[in-house]
Amino acid sequence: MIEQKLNDEIIDSLCPFIKSAFKLIELDNKNEYTYAYLLLLASGIERLQKIIYILYELDINASVPSEKKLKKLSHDISKTYVNNIKPYFKIEDIFQEEENLINKSLEIITEIVTTLRYANFDFMKQSSFDIPSHIVKILDVIHSKYESNIDYENISKSIISIILQKYIAFLVYLIWHKKVGYSVNVHPICLQRFITEGYIEGNLNEEIQSIIDTANQEARDRK
Repeated sequence: MIEQKLNDEIIDSLCPFIKSAFKLIELDNKNEYTYAYLLLLASGIERLQKIIYILYELDINASVPSEKKLKKLSHDISKTYVNNIKPYFKIEDIFQEEENLINKSLEIITEIVTTLRYANFDFMKQSSFDIPSHIVKILDVIHSKYESNIDYENISKSIISIILQKYIAFLVYLIWHKKVGYSVNVHPICLQRFITEGYIEGNLNEEIQSIIDTANQEARDRK
C-alpha cells in the first residue's frame, strides 16, 4: 500500500507539477508566467523532497513518518533541504562549489510558496506584487559584470531555472539509483530525462556565465 501510494503521488501530482512548469516556461516569451512557473516548480520540488524524506524513514525505521512529522515540514523547501536532505546524502559530491546557488534558489522559491503564495490577496499593501524584484535576488550570489541595459528579470529566471533543474536531477538521482528507498519499488519514470540528459554533470557556474555573456552581448547590440 505504501509503495502504491508513493507511485500514485509521483504520477498524479509530482510529475504534472514539474512537467507543467517547464512546459509553461517554454511558452513564456514575455516573462508573463514567471510567478506561475516558479509556483508550480516549487510545488513539485516540495513533494519530491517529502517523498525522499518518507523513503529515508522507511529505510531507517521500517515505517513511514507520522502525519505530524510530515506537516512539520510544511512548505519550507529550504528548511527541508537543510534539515532532511543535506545531512543524509553526499550533496558536496554533486554540487561541489555550487551549493550557494542551490541555497539561494531554494530560499527564493520557498518565499514564493510561503509568504508570497497569496501576495495578490494582501490588500493591506498599497503596492502590487512584483515578481522581478524577487527573482533577481539570485544575482546576489553571482559575482559578474552586467551591461547597464541588461534584462535582469530574464537572466534571473534562466539562471534559477538551470539551478533548480540540477537540484531536481539530484533528488531524482537519489531515488533512481536507490540511494534512498531501497526497501520499496518507487520509480519516477516520468522524470527520467533528469537522469539521462546530463543535468547532474553540468557545471552551473559555467552555464550561468554563458547566460550572462549572451545577455550582455544582446544588451550591447541594443545600444
